[in-house]
Amino acid sequence: MTLQNFEKHQPDHELKKGHDYFRTGHVNRLKETAPGEWEARVRGRETYEVAIVLEGNEIADVDCDCILETPYCKHVLAVLYALQERLGLPAPRAGQSGMEKTVTGTARIVKMDPAKTGARPTNTGAPPTPGTGQSIPQNKEEARDLLDEAYDELEIGQPGNDYASLADYFPQELLDLYADKLSDYAEDNIGNESYAVIIRTLKKMQGWSGGAAFVKDLAGELIKANRRRPPLVDALKKFL
Repeated sequence: MTLQNFEKHQPDHELKKGHDYFRTGHVNRLKETAPGEWEARVRGRETYEVAIVLEGNEIADVDCDCILETPYCKHVLAVLYALQERLGLPAPRAGQSGMEKTVTGTARIVKMDPAKTGARPTNTGAPPTPGTGQSIPQNKEEARDLLDEAYDELEIGQPGNDYASLADYFPQELLDLYADKLSDYAEDNIGNESYAVIIRTLKKMQGWSGGAAFVKDLAGELIKANRRRPPLVDALKKFL
């Protein structure tokens, strides 16, 4: 069984669950720890650790620490879909195993759950309101205090955790901070829901002083770092 044909060997209802997890950004921190050995975290009721071993495109072994007895649980399947994208393999074809190809998706905001180590996006259903949950600085001293806080507290895509009001006082520092956080978010999050968060964040950054040129350069860096993720790359090209 390979990354290209694993769908032919799995039940449609499990494929749908796995693809939904992948599509909505539940697969995080996908990385190759050794040649052919991949690890990821999948957020469900808890955060599960998934390991997959590939020999070429052959799936040699899979493992998930959830309680399900089947080796190809929805968490493993979600990571297989993520690997298809990461490695630039064909996405599921329309009608194959009841799945439809997913290239673009409805933009929905995701929210980080800090209560779980490594926990990542879940859908919140509504866009964040800039400044919600953050006090508006009345002077540069207050803005500096909030900027110091932002270095520790800012998480991309989390409604109520938006420091855009600091752009009036420290636009370059805020652009640099958002760039660092956004790069980490792009590395740790996969799927159209997460890509929508990235695009919205870049559009917001464009509105800050010096943001247009900064975002153009940042988009180029993100494209280089994520060249095996065509849907994200295509969206980022619009900023060049």
